[in-house]
Amino acid sequence: MHGRRSFSFVQSRELAELSAIYWAIESMNSMRKDKIIFESSCERARSCILTPSSCSGTMELVGKICDLVQRFQHWSFDHVLEARNVIAQRIATSVTSDRRYQSYIASGGPNWLNDLIAYEARNAAPLP
Repeated sequence: MHGRRSFSFVQSRELAELSAIYWAIESMNSMRKDKIIFESSCERARSCILTPSSCSGTMELVGKICDLVQRFQHWSFDHVLEARNVIAQRIATSVTSDRRYQSYIASGGPNWLNDLIAYEARNAAPLP
């Protein structure tokens, strides 16, 4: 599965990160997935979720996120280092820097992406 969404006129990095997380959770819910592991390297969103009162203007969105994840049978929200999200970061960079407004992932993606996915699959640590 692949999806993409852009947000404009967002007032802070915290709101941008939280909006992206909410969109991802909402997407999994609409696809009727009920066993989900969400991973994010968004430091500011993590802080807002852990201590909502520390981020002004985000409490309502944090509340919506917390309510929405309760719809899943099993879920976790894990913070990971950016190094774990290299593929997502490279896709985002290529979309913004190359002004790719139409999805190119669904059509197979560029060679560098296939090579990176293959490399990560070969070198990934096995799941416990």
